[in-house]
Amino acid sequence: MAVIEFINYVIDKSYYCVNDAFEYSNDKLNMPVSFGAEVGIDKIEEKAYVIINLNLGDLENTDKTKVPFICNVSIRGIFSYKAKDFNADSDLKNFLGKNAVAILYPYLRSYVSTITSLGNQFPAYTLPVMNFADTIQENDLITYVGFDD
Repeated sequence: MAVIEFINYVIDKSYYCVNDAFEYSNDKLNMPVSFGAEVGIDKIEEKAYVIINLNLGDLENTDKTKVPFICNVSIRGIFSYKAKDFNADSDLKNFLGKNAVAILYPYLRSYVSTITSLGNQFPAYTLPVMNFADTIQENDLITYVGFDD
């Protein structure tokens, strides 16, 4: 049996808005969409909740004519685990921060691709394939809630 079990995910927040200032070129759609994320992990009675907040389209720090849309998504993954499988909270934090986040990221990619394609104004936006867990850890984007250490 696995050390953690993925139970389900839910979309807690979803926002999509076309940017009216975007200047569309018939040549080729260039979508320089900014990417930022943060992850919060909470553990309660052998359940862990991993939340990824994603913001696409930074109108404040990017040329507004280059950003076709804004899309904000909050996805929450629900995982179960056995406390006896971990020696300390730090072990659980490390495991969830790497594995649970990696399990949840493809669901986020799929959702973003779907919601951006349904606007039917621009091609679907697909989040890059990457080692998401390493990326957010390297950029210190993980917040842990409910841990003793």
